[in-house]
Amino acid sequence: MSRLGSVLGVRHLWFWCAVFVVGAIGCTEERRIVDAEPIEDAAGAAAAGRGAAKSGSAGASAAFAAAGSSEQSDTASDEADAAESAAPEEENYGWVKFERTPFGEGRTPNAQLRRQIKVTMVGDTTMVGKGYVMRSSATTSYVDVALAISNSDPELRCFVKAEAVTWKTASGEVIELGDESQSTYLSGSVGDSDSSPTTTCLGPGEKGYFLEIQSTPPGMKSLFDSLAEVELTLAVSASRFERPKYRVLPISWQGTTDELAVTFENMGMASAPIELAQGQFILTDGDGLPLTWGFLDIQTGLTQLGFGQTLLLKSDVYYDGKASNMLVSFGY
Repeated sequence: MSRLGSVLGVRHLWFWCAVFVVGAIGCTEERRIVDAEPIEDAAGAAAAGRGAAKSGSAGASAAFAAAGSSEQSDTASDEADAAESAAPEEENYGWVKFERTPFGEGRTPNAQLRRQIKVTMVGDTTMVGKGYVMRSSATTSYVDVALAISNSDPELRCFVKAEAVTWKTASGEVIELGDESQSTYLSGSVGDSDSSPTTTCLGPGEKGYFLEIQSTPPGMKSLFDSLAEVELTLAVSASRFERPKYRVLPISWQGTTDELAVTFENMGMASAPIELAQGQFILTDGDGLPLTWGFLDIQTGLTQLGFGQTLLLKSDVYYDGKASNMLVSFGY
């Protein structure tokens, strides 16, 4: 689970959600799984409804109504039938989208908390990317960076790595962020080689993300305002990888005023190793563009997750804008 630079310690953030349910402030659980789509095409994916499955509750229906959802509540039996019959058309091994996740205070417009940046890549010509620099509030010196990478190759590619990463201003001046910011591995989908899993893979048509947290160097202009381009060399492994027989995917989320919790389930046919695993989430706007990201920590001492078993991962989250959707993944 790597990023475009050093891990800057534990990320202490706060999560807020303005949804009122039974007199309490918080987000209720939404059981919705949508096959992961490119973040630029998230709106189209939502309209197409690929692989959507819903099993709601009275609380969840109230939360959707408060958030402006037009979904109607169904009976428990109807929801169970719908969830059972709405299996994804294709097996997903990577990022999963949750819709109607209204995180954030909404005090600052998203346009003041995110800018698109130029991504210049050399090396593997089968992959292209878009980049964004983001911040959780207008006053923080920290920035999030997300580079979305798409794979047009017909083969599964693994150990996708960004090398010789260079950060630049609009005038082309290099921003010095230290040696640890010069290479990183992709957060993508899972592949396996010799019983060693890695989520640095991209299958045909899949999208993954280079994700980073950085702080503005002392004495320098705000990194959010000065960063204009990320230049990198893209490399992949020549070794053969296959999809494992396990698939650990998020199936639901819950949010309170200070915490995000996501439940994952092993939907494969074999036990999944989880000892060294960690989750990630990306909050997005209504168009599927990233706003902020963070880690999800495993809440168990188990080393294996059996077929059909579930696992809870949690994170503290804070965002001063307003998110609409969320992407979640489980990785190594």
